[in-house]
Amino acid sequence: LSELPSEQAEALLQLMEPDEAADLRRLLAYDENTAGGLMTTEPVILGPEASIAEALAVVRKEELSAALATTVFVCRAPLETPTGKYLGMVHIQRLLREPPHNPIGAILDKDVEPLSPEDSRRTTWSHSRSWTRTRCSWGRSPSTTCSTTSCPRTGARTATMT
Repeated sequence: LSELPSEQAEALLQLMEPDEAADLRRLLAYDENTAGGLMTTEPVILGPEASIAEALAVVRKEELSAALATTVFVCRAPLETPTGKYLGMVHIQRLLREPPHNPIGAILDKDVEPLSPEDSRRTTWSHSRSWTRTRCSWGRSPSTTCSTTSCPRTGARTATMT
């Protein structure tokens, strides 16, 4: 959509479901070569009280891409984007190593570096080394974050907005 003339893009957005169009409009507000332009609006988000078993069940869903299934973002309600307060994230590898009845809030990775949604693609990827996650706080909504994950085997990168 970002490559189309604005009138044509808007016409297509008008044909979409309102929720989906709103998500795309939010992404289109950022240049495609910035952290904000790279993010997804459909990350895996759970509350801190969710069990590890629940988190694993969510990331196993067939309709979820492998790239998005690598990380569970933990936030206070509301859990839909834009979310409530960001608490941290849990990588799937950590979920696989913990007892299934434990809450994910007990194993949060809070060790992330802030980025701005306006940061360049180069800056975003430089923070995204092998399985490194990056969080960016957004101007008007400090609870909204953008994270990138990079796969060491394939090099695939995913940016996620929560």
